[in-house]
Parts: sequence; structure tokens; C-alpha cells
Amino acid sequence: MLVSDPLLNALAVHLEGQAPDVRDWPRLKRHAAIALVLRPAAEGPEVLVMRRVEREGDRWSGDVACPGGFGRRGEAPLDTAIRETREELGLDLTDAPLLGRLRARPTSPWHRFADFQVAPFVFAVPPECGALTLEVSEVASAKWIPVHAASRGAAREHFWWWWRATPWIRIPFRVPRVWVDDYDVWGMTLEILQELAGRLDRVSLREARR
Repeated sequence: MLVSDPLLNALAVHLEGQAPDVRDWPRLKRHAAIALVLRPAAEGPEVLVMRRVEREGDRWSGDVACPGGFGRRGEAPLDTAIRETREELGLDLTDAPLLGRLRARPTSPWHRFADFQVAPFVFAVPPECGALTLEVSEVASAKWIPVHAASRGAAREHFWWWWRATPWIRIPFRVPRVWVDDYDVWGMTLEILQELAGRLDRVSLREARR
């Protein structure tokens, strides 16, 4: 869908022209979806991210993420992304332009060990999209950050993350993280934002050459 901002409009055209992502993992019966909500800004598009509340026993406790969650029975992934964004942040994307979809990802370093997959959808909203209403039982805070903060060229640190392959086996991975103010962005969230930043960079370069 076309939008008024030239760069986001070009991104929509770029995503529409991509071959569909046919990867799927039939064994993964659980599906989740997230919303990458973009708004124009003077220094380039910003994306809406949030920090989840800290809870003992929650595998995503305190993590920085994009709004999203698990799909309900019979619910399309796009509808899941819209519903979860409304429930978690009070932002209704029903009529927001859908720019496209990024590639789906399994939720582990190797898909055969994953327990679900995630579908990212890209939306556009105007700069004055309104105040957010956080679901305080799920979301500690939310903010807009520059997409380029997650690009491959952004300053980053690395740390050791232990992946639990089984209840008895844990495997270490050296993974990157990016700090945006007090937000620690890493893992799948960083991977998805990094893909989005790369696509925006390619679109910007293509537009500059015209």
C-alpha cells in the first residue's frame, strides 16, 4: 500500500516486489506475529519497540521487543500482529498502511529445535499517531527508536548467551547487542530490525541514484 512519506512508500514498493517467503516449518504448530510500526522522522524512520515486564519464570522477562504474540486458533498472522499491538500498546493498526512482510523466523538457532515461528509485518503510521496505552501487566515501557540504530554498522557489544537445547543441555552462543539509550536490543528483535534497516538502506541508496 502506498503512503505519503517517500522513503516508506519506496520501502512498500520494494517489499511488494520481493519473492514471497515460502519457508515454513510444518512441525511448528504454534505461530506468532509481530508488528514493525514505522513513522517518519527528521533523521530517518523510527520503529516502535517496547520493554516487557520482568517476571520470574518468563523466558522473555524484561526483553526489548516489537509488539506481538501468539496467534489464536484460526487467526491469520496479520490479524495476530494487529490484535497484539492494540492489546499491548493501545495502538490500532486496522487502517494503517501495511508496507509488507519480512521473512519468517524460527525461535531457536536451529529450526528443528524451535517450538514456534514468528512472522514480522511492517506498518506505517503518521508522526502524530497519538499516545500509547500500555498493558501494564505485559509492557513496562515503550519508545520510538531510529531504525538505523539497529543496522549492521551500529555500535554493538557481544555477550555470551546460553541456549537451553534440552532441560539438561545448554549451548553457549556469542551474540551481539545494541544499546539505544537504556534499551538493550538483542536476539531475534535485533535480527529483525537489522533486516529492516538493511532494506531501508538499499531503498535509500536506490532513491538517491534516481
